[in-house]
Amino acid sequence: MDELPEELLLQIFLNLKVIRKFVPPANAGSRDDDRERENRDRINALLGLCSMSKKYYRICQPILFSGFIDYGDHATTRFIYALLHKPDLTRNVEYIEAWKRSSRTSLWDPELSPNTTKTLETPKAPKTRWNNLQHARLIHKASTIWHQPSYDVVSTWKELLHRSPGDAERALIIALTPNVQHLSLSVSLARNKPSMLDFVGLGNHPSVPCIQDFTKLETICAKGDLSSWFESGVETLSNLPKLNTLRLQRHHWLQTRSKIEAVLSLISQCPDLKNLYIDFPMEPEMSPTQCAARLESILISPPPLEEISLNKISHSPKMMCRLIQGLRPLKRVSFSIDRYHGRGTERFLAPVLMDTFLPHCHSLEQLCVDFRRMNKHEYIFSGGPVGSLSEFYAIKTLAACYHSLLGDPANMIGPASPTNAADIEKYWDCYRAPFRLSDVLPRNLEKLILLRSQPLPDNGSPILWDLADDCGLLPTLRKVVVEHEAPSALAAKFFENGVSFVGDALEVSQAHFV
Repeated sequence: MDELPEELLLQIFLNLKVIRKFVPPANAGSRDDDRERENRDRINALLGLCSMSKKYYRICQPILFSGFIDYGDHATTRFIYALLHKPDLTRNVEYIEAWKRSSRTSLWDPELSPNTTKTLETPKAPKTRWNNLQHARLIHKASTIWHQPSYDVVSTWKELLHRSPGDAERALIIALTPNVQHLSLSVSLARNKPSMLDFVGLGNHPSVPCIQDFTKLETICAKGDLSSWFESGVETLSNLPKLNTLRLQRHHWLQTRSKIEAVLSLISQCPDLKNLYIDFPMEPEMSPTQCAARLESILISPPPLEEISLNKISHSPKMMCRLIQGLRPLKRVSFSIDRYHGRGTERFLAPVLMDTFLPHCHSLEQLCVDFRRMNKHEYIFSGGPVGSLSEFYAIKTLAACYHSLLGDPANMIGPASPTNAADIEKYWDCYRAPFRLSDVLPRNLEKLILLRSQPLPDNGSPILWDLADDCGLLPTLRKVVVEHEAPSALAAKFFENGVSFVGDALEVSQAHFV
């Protein structure tokens, strides 16, 4: 292998780049654990190759530093240490991932005296790492990056270092790497204090007017308390000329909401955006007329979006449907409503969704429609289910709940019909619909994900038994997925017809990620 030319060795070793994360983590899942183990193995392999010869070191070092993943255990500190000692390495960093929060205290607490300064004790680092001299070098580097004549940005950064050392260190790493292409971060924002994003030009705090040119940044994937940034900091995205993927998600325990106007502003600020994922409850701030006018002005020249995911919509779902409808042909769409409180004529009707998707019937490859969090008194279906998708020949993956596929049982049993998602599922688990599920599914469907609030009965349901019998009408169908354990008898029936019927909670949880 030593005799191979460096160009060929480079192409071989490039396969050891870390696997990037495009989806904000919902919960700890085995597949992400597998990715973490694989990335650790790749990093160790690159470290081993770097130690084999000068030739391998010259080839592998840029690959090793092309991605930084903060797995805790002082990984950020070690990475900064390397960048400060070899500044040329900063040009190699393309990917930064930091989801785990650090609970340690700062290594450079300005209140500590020289005799009590903490040092980092790791087998791979010198015992004197981060002594006073290195602390001074760190502050000097921050002063070089964030020098502002009218603002004391460095002192503000020191306060962040004292309050949240992990965020301060990550901000420094991002600021040091002008060629970064992909940020995948867990973000903590305080409404009255600067955050990590403020120090890299992606925030909106008035005391930190940092402007940085990330001319190669293409992907931002962030999760956390993004409400204040989401409402007033989207203008900073206009400084990112190559941004094409934006995925924003709040932590599930937060109660913050975003403004629909902010979503519209975000779309207008990113003319080249192709992938937009928003997992925030949204509500309007302006009047419906003003908001609709703002939307129509954007749709005059819509951005080239190919994928859009709007989840937890709690107000004005008609407006979000109009947004999807007016965009250029989309490939992937995810749409979910969270406790919509419409009244009178503003109630959202199922046929509106079919009108929403029709402009994309020839381009749509993946579709997710989820109404599980709606109660009947908050949400009504007119004319049964959303409608037949049999003419959507491009759809390969469909994720849908019983509400959207089968409609409201009230059409058959009247006012005594179920009133919530769980009861509707129980009803359809006992009775057959007036049509077969295979009649409304896309003809070229390969994967069907059934979104349910509760497990299937042990004996399955008549609707799914009929679907197992009708697999011949869906020649490309290969997989049906539910969140909980799949009934064995029903799984065997699907298997006889060449279709896998499985329970996969992780795959269901990621159905909204287009």
